[in-house]
Amino acid sequence: MEKLKEWMNKRSLKQQLIEVFRKAGLYIEHQTRGGQIPIYPKIHVVTSSNQCVQYVFTIPNGLDPKKIEKKWFCFQQILGRNIAIEGDIKKFVLHVFHSDAGLKPYNYSYKKWQPLLQKYRLPVVVGRDQFGKMITYDMVDANTPHLLIAGETGSGKSSMVRVILSTLIQTMSPDTLHLYLGDLKNSEFHFLRRVKHVKEVCMEEIEMKIMLQKVWNGIRERRKLMATYEVDHIDEYNKLHPDKRKPYILLAIDEVAMLQDEKECMTIIEKISAVGRALGVYLMLSMQRPDAKVLDGKLKLNMTVRMGFRCADSINSNIMGTPGAEDLEQSGQMMLKLHGLKKVQAPYLELNKAKQMIEPYRLPKDTVELSSPEQEKLPLFGVLNHEE
Repeated sequence: MEKLKEWMNKRSLKQQLIEVFRKAGLYIEHQTRGGQIPIYPKIHVVTSSNQCVQYVFTIPNGLDPKKIEKKWFCFQQILGRNIAIEGDIKKFVLHVFHSDAGLKPYNYSYKKWQPLLQKYRLPVVVGRDQFGKMITYDMVDANTPHLLIAGETGSGKSSMVRVILSTLIQTMSPDTLHLYLGDLKNSEFHFLRRVKHVKEVCMEEIEMKIMLQKVWNGIRERRKLMATYEVDHIDEYNKLHPDKRKPYILLAIDEVAMLQDEKECMTIIEKISAVGRALGVYLMLSMQRPDAKVLDGKLKLNMTVRMGFRCADSINSNIMGTPGAEDLEQSGQMMLKLHGLKKVQAPYLELNKAKQMIEPYRLPKDTVELSSPEQEKLPLFGVLNHEE
């Protein structure tokens, strides 16, 4: 009797997912003598637990996997909002959670995350998923080089930016990581001035233009070096020349949407997103409101990891490629696009705590004054004599 109940329950759950496929148009049509019939994704396993229902399915050949993201609202309408999916080409694992209980707010502690970061070359702390799993990733990996973060005021975006940068500063040495920061609203990166890793902090568009050109000139130098030594990644060059190692470069720009009218700036940012990974140059772009004019096809495509905190509406969350972000209520929750789409709770790091964490990495005020590109009086788009 119990087995019959279990079979009936799994059959009902399976029918729910098939209904999602039907409503979302997730099928290909096969021509037969009697006409066209839909070929739906094949559901291989349905597992039910106290925490969630797990589905494992594969999509038929010829069906665009991006359609799952485009039709995510169908999954939510039928299965509920507490869902997560992993997979990217053929096989997918879908979790339907019974509640949000696994996503409770918590404070950031570097000591708790540190053991997970040691295997990475450029580690990023993300947060905990609905299973309580701590999520991290490596920016140097081929599929995760550039990060896009969006969320309205109070959503947890600023705290996430502080977590990422504070983690990198505590994990990497100033010789292995250089930070170039753009803070156009003068609200996010001021506390990072005089940190040993930080090469520049820009707060004006004119400064941004000069800094971006400097970074781009550095990229051109690296391309020449790699061509000369016939290597295809900066790590290979560093292995050949341990005494002349090139550091990783992270270009972090807050409120990048304010640069949408600065064509020279956006052109360089887009080029970095296309070629930076192999050269050891990575992007972290953040904004309050996703803008389709800023996130055009090429740039958006290259920003492979996306953290969608609470957005104003579905238009904004769809521009980000993180559907469901408009429904988030709790500060620090995000829709994470990383090898799939899932809801994650980011750790909270208050500004004063971040200042305390990075104080040991800060240079004394009387020994150095962080230069701005404007102070250097370099030609705006000419040849710059800048060394890494």
